[in-house]
Amino acid sequence: NTYGNASLSGKRLGYVTASSDIEILAYAGDAYYIRYWTDSGQARERYVNKGAVKKAEKKRNQLITG
Repeated sequence: NTYGNASLSGKRLGYVTASSDIEILAYAGDAYYIRYWTDSGQARERYVNKGAVKKAEKKRNQLITG
């Protein structure tokens, strides 16, 4: 889930597709400010919980190494 503010409160703005590459632009409390690409190839920038990013990285690494 992505959010519009670093406190990760309020309305969720959307989701990051599981296969999307992400780029971490900044750190903010319990959140990363990331850039990711939608299915249509458009870049988006949002806050996301640090735990969610770490979980996605672990899963991606497991898929790569088998």
